[in-house]
Amino acid sequence: YKRQIQAMVKLAEYSRTATFAWSHERIPSLVTGSVAGTVDANFSSESSLELWSLLSPDAAKPTNSLTVDAKFNDLDWSEDNKTIAGALDNGVVELFSCTNSSLKSEASFKNHAKSAKTVRFNAKQSNILASGGTQGEIFIWDLSTCLKSPIGYKPLSPGASISSIDEVTSLSWNQCLAHVFASAGSSTYASIWDLKAKKEVIHLSYSSPVTGLKSQLSVVEWHPNNSTRVATATGSDNEPLILVWDL
Repeated sequence: YKRQIQAMVKLAEYSRTATFAWSHERIPSLVTGSVAGTVDANFSSESSLELWSLLSPDAAKPTNSLTVDAKFNDLDWSEDNKTIAGALDNGVVELFSCTNSSLKSEASFKNHAKSAKTVRFNAKQSNILASGGTQGEIFIWDLSTCLKSPIGYKPLSPGASISSIDEVTSLSWNQCLAHVFASAGSSTYASIWDLKAKKEVIHLSYSSPVTGLKSQLSVVEWHPNNSTRVATATGSDNEPLILVWDL
């Protein structure tokens, strides 16, 4: 019996200090944004959004780029591949279109009091976006409305929380139920939200068996097929854990 091992092949390498998101096409494109809190190799403070193609004959050059007013904390690409959302360090949520390898800023919204930390598109409805920031801010955006009438648009709140929320750095939509999502960040718990109930419905927390202290749950992600299973990751170097919850 011989076991055949296939080596992984590097397709491309992009020399950027950036956050990124993939499109959902059969051969996906990659978009990168200058990440907040860093400087590039040239010590430039400029921020740019860049589009990359795995099929490009010159892998060192983006197929398109766009200068942006602030650096990015997060990027996400809608399921229908029409819109890219960016969470900017100046508190702006900016929406970009990508058509025929062309990038264009469609609208920007300054609703977060400080920094916008994360953005995530709904897995079932491409026009629905969630954003998270400092001071426990979570906003729900309807792109079918805010892109048509951006002036004066106000995003929705997911509703009442069980307890006060700190900085939100991770959001994840349920892959089966369009009205359910999860959030996590700098606090010692992750939250499950129900938009139909307009409130936080489940509070997840974990106490270390070693120290007895509650661990920070900094990242949350839903199972791709199971609507009642979610994973969280702790933010501690002393006790790094990935916890899987069956709700």
